[in-house]
This record gives sequence, structure tokens and C-alpha cells, in this order.
Amino acid sequence: MLTHIDSRSELPVSVSPQDILVLELVSGTAYSVCVGNGGDSSGPYAVQINKDRVRDWYLNVGDFAGYCEANQLNGYLVLSPAEYQIAMILYQGHRFDEPLLRDDEPAVLVHSTTGAGWQGIQRDGMLRSWNNLHRTGSLPEDSPIGIFLGDPPAFSDYIMFGSGISPEVVVLSKQSGTIFEDVNAAYRPGARLYLDARKMAADGLLIRDGLHVKVRDSLPLEPYLLWAATWDKLGLDGPISTPMIFSKAADRQFAILSHYDALLEEGQDPVLDPPVLQAHMDQWDGPIFLEQLQLTPSSAVLEIGVGTGRLAVKVAPHCGSFTGIDLSPKSIQRAKEHLAGLPHVSLIAADFLAYETDQRFDVIYSSLTFLHIAEKEKAIRKVANLLQAGGRFVLSIDTATGDTLHYGSRKLHLYPDTPAETEALLQAAGLTVLRQIPLPCAVLFVAEKPTPNDP
Repeated sequence: MLTHIDSRSELPVSVSPQDILVLELVSGTAYSVCVGNGGDSSGPYAVQINKDRVRDWYLNVGDFAGYCEANQLNGYLVLSPAEYQIAMILYQGHRFDEPLLRDDEPAVLVHSTTGAGWQGIQRDGMLRSWNNLHRTGSLPEDSPIGIFLGDPPAFSDYIMFGSGISPEVVVLSKQSGTIFEDVNAAYRPGARLYLDARKMAADGLLIRDGLHVKVRDSLPLEPYLLWAATWDKLGLDGPISTPMIFSKAADRQFAILSHYDALLEEGQDPVLDPPVLQAHMDQWDGPIFLEQLQLTPSSAVLEIGVGTGRLAVKVAPHCGSFTGIDLSPKSIQRAKEHLAGLPHVSLIAADFLAYETDQRFDVIYSSLTFLHIAEKEKAIRKVANLLQAGGRFVLSIDTATGDTLHYGSRKLHLYPDTPAETEALLQAAGLTVLRQIPLPCAVLFVAEKPTPNDP
């Protein structure tokens, strides 16, 4: 049942606050949206929408009305009759469960969970709502964390999503047993799941209640899960982190891999580039770069940032074993196709900083990949550790200093390299810089790991 009132003072006192949902249209506040019961456990769950700051406020109003009516919930809209009339006119053609994403809705939704929760999700092959899990005795807690925000019981029927730091704050709060919003507090991150909102909407699964976008009861991982971040997959130093550090590291990696996945979906595979584009890339890693590898038929080689195999197809046939690592699973799959005829090739979809192996390499090389690595010192020290004594590291760094890559509608944050910093990091890692070679668009570093007999 949906009721329109002019003021919250008109809310019924004979009905339990837990049985009421309120959406109030306001103006002149410093915030855009305010949600919860304001710390008053006796008050109803309420959403305040500042119509001065929220351009499409009518969507919130229309979604709230449709959600409450469809689910037979006691919903109260606090707004003037004129505002309600305007909202309903502008809302025409929309539904709270419409099977498409709106222009302002994210194409990717995030759901974070504890380590134990992630184990259960993988075991079940699906996400399940709190009530779904509670019915099967799969939860250690007796009540959902949302109870501290005043969430109504009906919300526990849904899988909730978020973005930014907020999903990690939920995990932190679960571990604390109460709402805990210190984004720099230590906690144990579980898994941060990135899900395809466009596909979920097209399949009629997304529900909008005036504030949240959510899914009822359960959601299979296939075909909606795009990627899951865990502390070890991100290459963090250990299982203890903070919501700020973990969410930023995960979002950074997801942006990189989704960009390169999208390039393949758009039909761009550098291995198949026409000669003019391949010649263009020689400005970073052409014949001079390949010569510096000094490959032999027995060389064990590692490429950091193998992509679809643009360089690997030129390197792998001339060495004893070849390992390529890249964040993008789709790029790795394509590289496997390009290198399928070579039995000594291993290709791994992972972050280099999270890569663990007992193997040591004669040659490690990378071109343009360090632009995506924030922790350069850690990466170069890892290179030094993975090299055999006498092994060689060949690195091509872009001379451009911009920190943002614009590609159509996508924007990717970069971590530019400088020759001075790169040389210092190589030396600090115990590598000997043999030479720096200026290229048209890059600087090529050739470094070597000393042997025990070196002076």
C-alpha cells in the first residue's frame, strides 16, 4: 500500500516502525541522499532525497512507489501533491524492475563478502540473500548488519550491491558486530565481486527500491560474475588490510583488466594489427628491444604483461621455455590461441605481484606494462628475485608523463615511469644497469642480476 503525505508528522503511530518505508523529498540540505533511521531505533526506515542535488529525483520517487506497491509494503511518500504529479508524469515509460540499465546506472555492481562468505558462494555457485542463508542455517549471526541502519526486515530478502569503499565498510561492520565506518581501520577482506549489471537487468533480475539496486533471493555466479578480488590475488602483503587500501587496489586492477577485455570485444588484437600499426609499436619495443633479450634455445623467459601475445609470438619460438602473465583473462585466452603450437609455453591470468613460482628465469622483460603498476619498487624487487644469477631484465618505459589514458568512454589511471626513478629502483633491487637506450617513444633499460663471482 502506498500513501502520500505532506509531512512526516502524519506518519501513523499505530503501526510498528519496522513495517513502514518512507521516502521524503527535501531541499536545501547539504547532502544529496540520507538513509536509515537517523540513529533512532524507534523510527521508521526513511530515505531523504534532496531534489536540488539529485537531478532525476523523480526516478527515486517512481521506483519507491512501484517497489512498495508490487511487494505490498506500507510505503509513505512525503512530498507535495504537485511534486508527486510531476514525478509520475516524468516517470512514464519506466518501471522499478525495467530490464535495462538507465544512463546514470553503473554497468558493473559490486558485492563484498567475508572470507567465509566467499567460500560458501563458491561452493554454492551463487550469491544468496541473508534470509536465504539464514533459512538453511548457513550464517553464524542471528541478524543482518543492516539492522543497525534500521533496514526493514523485507530488505533481508535481497542481495545488496554498492560501489567504492561502502561494500568493504559492510564487511568491516560485520566483523565488528556493529556499523563501523572508519575506512582506515584494519580488517580481513574476503572477496570483492564485480558483477555485470547490464546482463542482470536484461534478464529481469534488477530491482530498484528508490535508493538501492538489488536482486531478490539468489544470483548465480555464471554468467554474471566478471571478476573477484581477494587480498592474495591483488598481491597485497598479507590478509590484513583496510577498506580504503583493499577497495582502491581492487578497483584499479578491475579497471585495467576490463579495459583490455573490452579491447578484445571491440575486435582489437595487437597480434593481428596491420603492418603499419606493428611498425608504430616498434617505437617502444621493436628489433632493438628484441636484440637486448639475448635469447638462446635454452633460455627460460618470463614476460610481464603478455597481453594477447604481441611480443610473445616473436619471443617464444626462440627460447627453451616461455611464461607469460597478464591481468586480463580474455587476453590470456587469446594468447593461448596464438601460441597454441608451442609446447613449452605457460600463460597465466594474474597480477604479477601476486604471482608465485619456484622457477627462476634467464630473461624477464616487459614493455609498457609498468604504466599500470603503482608499486614499482615492489615489482622490480620481485623481478630481481625471479631472475637467475646472471639473468637479464629488459624494460621499456614510455616517455609520456600523462597519468590518464582516455580511450573512447573509458578512462584509465596510469602510473608514469621516469628514467631516473627506474634506474634508481633497478639499482636498489641489486640489479646492474648495463645500458639505457633511447627509443622514439620510450627508454629501454637493460639490467642484469650479478653472479656470486661478480666484483
